[in-house]
Amino acid sequence: MKKTYRKILFFVFMLYAPLNLAAGEFLNTVMHLNFLYMYGVSTWGDITTYEHNNFAIKDPDNGMRNARPDHKDNAFGFFMDITPFRAFLLGNEDNAIKLGFRFSYKFHSVGQTVQLENKSYKSDLMNFQAFMGGIVLYYAPTVEPAVVSKNYNSSKGLTFFVMYGQLQGGEISAFPVWKKTDPDTYPLAVSSTKIKGNKFDIGFGGEVSICGSVSLGLNIYYSLITYTMNDKIYSRVGRNSTLNEVGLELFIGIPIQYF
Repeated sequence: MKKTYRKILFFVFMLYAPLNLAAGEFLNTVMHLNFLYMYGVSTWGDITTYEHNNFAIKDPDNGMRNARPDHKDNAFGFFMDITPFRAFLLGNEDNAIKLGFRFSYKFHSVGQTVQLENKSYKSDLMNFQAFMGGIVLYYAPTVEPAVVSKNYNSSKGLTFFVMYGQLQGGEISAFPVWKKTDPDTYPLAVSSTKIKGNKFDIGFGGEVSICGSVSLGLNIYYSLITYTMNDKIYSRVGRNSTLNEVGLELFIGIPIQYF
């Protein structure tokens, strides 16, 4: 794992070293380096659906009704767009597109939450890291001639992307909140197990340049995660499982270009 981190850092450094920061630029960059926070607004899959439908804790403050678990994914990390090709002007040179490659590394934590006795109990159901790569398409809705070159600039734009990658360092636990709040009735199961698998993302986003050389943006995307557990967590769920989610990703980035 340490060798992987070193390779990524070295790759980023070699790309960054000969470049200069751009001011208010979207089209002419050769690289975007972005730092992100992601929240899964909707998460569903084999394990999460099974837990929600089959496990519950009696809530004495709510007429002994079943308190069922909900699941959300939180992630942080970075993604890097490499866009060495020139933009293609469209129509009457009032908008443009540009192709590139996107790479990302994220640390994911799928949390489990139960509302019990007017309190919110939380714990981590699943943790994993995802290293991904794919294609990104830049679309600039408005363009204007650059002042110091023959290129065209745009201070805002949309991106469309498709990515694929592998899970690393993954682990999943069997109903962690239940074990904390009601251990006497917790069913026998493997407490935790390692996982490995793949992740597929497809989505779109938008960003705008602020403060000259910094951009802010938002990505919306769908993810399909397929993974295999070393051991079964629950007897009714096999070792092969899936996790689906719709995520919102906020990021702050540095566009970089040759002058």
